[in-house]
Amino acid sequence: MAVCGDIAVYPSDTVHHRRGAGAVAMLVGPKAPLVLARGPRGTHMEHVYDFHKPDGASEYPVLDMKLSIQCYSQALARRDAVYCQKFQKQWEQAGIERPFTLDDFQFMIFRSPFCKMVQKSLAHLIFSDFLSAGSDTQTSHYKGLEAFSSMERFLGQAC
Repeated sequence: MAVCGDIAVYPSDTVHHRRGAGAVAMLVGPKAPLVLARGPRGTHMEHVYDFHKPDGASEYPVLDMKLSIQCYSQALARRDAVYCQKFQKQWEQAGIERPFTLDDFQFMIFRSPFCKMVQKSLAHLIFSDFLSAGSDTQTSHYKGLEAFSSMERFLGQAC
């Protein structure tokens, strides 16, 4: 079993929603029930100072929440585009002649500092899917989004 954890440590006068902890436990081995798919992956990295520890003598980090949210949104948009392109290419090679959409996911996992960010992230992915789907599916599968068809994808502001 592998256990990984992280504890966010902030000064006592900091807003409570920034504090927290996260952990994951995984069974690792030849008969473990965890299956890691080796399919297409989409990643995005950027060198920014939205969350960093500039003072080695202090245990507290410096957080630029607005910049951090912008970077998260931009990374999601870029990762989604790369991932979908890779999957679409794989499907074309296999002779599958339909677009890759969110319906093809069994589940999604978001890392986020607060619940509203997860809702906004999923909304972005649905909107991106809507714009990519084309006019033939926009009226049925994405009912209610037709009014937004002239809008562009959100790519976030540059970090």
